[in-house]
Amino acid sequence: MLKVIDYEFVENLQEYISSGFYVYGAGHHGKEVARLISLLKWDFISFVETFPKEKGSGECIAIQDLKPKRESIVIVASNAYHHEIMSKIKCYLEECTLVISFYAFMMALYIHREKSFISEEVYRELIRNYELFRLTLPIDYANYFSRMYKDAVTSEFPLILTPGKVGSRTICESLNNKAVHLHSMVLPYSFETTNKETFKEEQQRMLEKSIKIITAVRNPYDRDISAFLQNTEKDVWPWYRENATAFLWYDDYLNNGKKYGEVYMSRFKSWKNSISEACVNYLNTIVDQQCDEFSWFDYEIKSYFGIDVFQQQFDKSKGYKIYKNRGIELLLIKIEKIQDIADIINQFVGGNGFEIVNSNEGNSKIYSYLYQDIKKHIKLPESYYRYYLQDSKRLNFYSVEELKCASEKYL
Repeated sequence: MLKVIDYEFVENLQEYISSGFYVYGAGHHGKEVARLISLLKWDFISFVETFPKEKGSGECIAIQDLKPKRESIVIVASNAYHHEIMSKIKCYLEECTLVISFYAFMMALYIHREKSFISEEVYRELIRNYELFRLTLPIDYANYFSRMYKDAVTSEFPLILTPGKVGSRTICESLNNKAVHLHSMVLPYSFETTNKETFKEEQQRMLEKSIKIITAVRNPYDRDISAFLQNTEKDVWPWYRENATAFLWYDDYLNNGKKYGEVYMSRFKSWKNSISEACVNYLNTIVDQQCDEFSWFDYEIKSYFGIDVFQQQFDKSKGYKIYKNRGIELLLIKIEKIQDIADIINQFVGGNGFEIVNSNEGNSKIYSYLYQDIKKHIKLPESYYRYYLQDSKRLNFYSVEELKCASEKYL
């Protein structure tokens, strides 16, 4: 079987820097990877292509002609065609060939940015991009949420409003994408650049109309591990810039909670030394900041819509409950029960054709190999493990037995 070493490469980069590197793909991503290898003074051997313009030239080798040097690594430099290229490599190269995604290559540079084997020039480029993102983040998100608020107010489709990584994409696709999909209504209130009066007007318009909302929960251990790498593949350089954990730092922003930017940007310092350490830091931050998926319901649903889902008993075995407040109807489901309650969801949206479509984003992403290995290697911090077992609010949707069963593979 082909040896994909994304996890090993990110975790122990220094062990591989003396390797020679082939870059499969001579497009934008491939040229960026080759440029960085050159800046790092590592050994770039050649580009590889499925159909090179000049087959057999020293600059680009056809995959069927490639005979990798011993202890060399093939970097797959494509996001859109990553899985197709992996299939080609499996067909033409020997089983002992070492392969990484260019996602793993970029992530490794970022994780180990302060190590002596990372050149000063590459380090400065990382810091420069970080500073740029710090300045543009509030503006970008304020504009994004302004558009999404208008959609939520004017659309006749249901609003899918959930914590991140609880299966909302599956719900949307099962509705044939006839829905408005959001993860936060209150996040814009944390930015100083936001015109809060405009958002308050949109909020009032929404509360004055009849609206159906579908939200969901997922067992928190799987959800949090899944959220760790969510959307880190969006931006080529550096990877942290578009990390969708942006949507996962929950707080009561509507009622002057701590400033989102301060919490989010602090993540920059936590991603270093190793991917395992970065993941543990992330899990500890969930506990320290109480930004778990269940707290989200206080910060979002209670603050914005006036519905307190913890005031009424949730039937854990049925896996759903409908809450009402004025013209707002909220259907809350356990995503693990979605197959069993498909008819309930279909009825809730007016019988408009809810058919289950399984959307497993984690396995289709370019970071899928790294994600699978993190799940095998990560050990939950004790305080984080107990965090979900010792609070009645967090036990509203899952029993202690369910949570212990879900966490066993990480202990």
